Amino acid sequence: SLVSLAILAWIVLRSRQRRAILLAVGAISVVLLLLLWQHQGRGEPDRQPTTSAANFADEVSLLGYNLPTTPWKPGETIPIRLYWFARKSPAADYSVFLHLALLDDSGKVAQSDSPPISGYSPMTQWEPGEIVVDQQHLQLDETVPPGRYRLLMGLYRPDAMQNLAVLQATEVLPGDRVVLAEIEVSDE
Repeated sequence: SLVSLAILAWIVLRSRQRRAILLAVGAISVVLLLLLWQHQGRGEPDRQPTTSAANFADEVSLLGYNLPTTPWKPGETIPIRLYWFARKSPAADYSVFLHLALLDDSGKVAQSDSPPISGYSPMTQWEPGEIVVDQQHLQLDETVPPGRYRLLMGLYRPDAMQNLAVLQATEVLPGDRVVLAEIEVSDE
């Protein structure tokens, strides 16, 4: 976005034509309005994280997360910000999984798998004591039925499809899955 603004500013400064200036001012206004809208909507998590201590194999810990608390509709994307603490340099480049599971854990209705920070900062490069802020997204399919679900998360090795052991957490389910929160999906 900043590069686009710089290019448009350059065009305005180089151009002496009224039409080009008006076009650039209009484009800059649209970009600024889109940026403002993106940060104002319900899709932006609160800045105060919910504490959720979880220790993954004494390598990394989840310190907390941000999650909007509004009901979600089928087809929407849930933004989840995770706060990681590197206890030591991780042994592998793990991926984060997010599951939206039925309350009785008999199945899941949505799933997301992604390396932290979209792979821009491989976990093996994290240094001991480093705090990493990771933005994840969970896409709800249009067919997700209304109801209450549990948001589960964990780490796994993509090459071995092996979940990283959870040594400590508030609530851990079989398969080394950490319960983060309950989420409501509504069709209204």
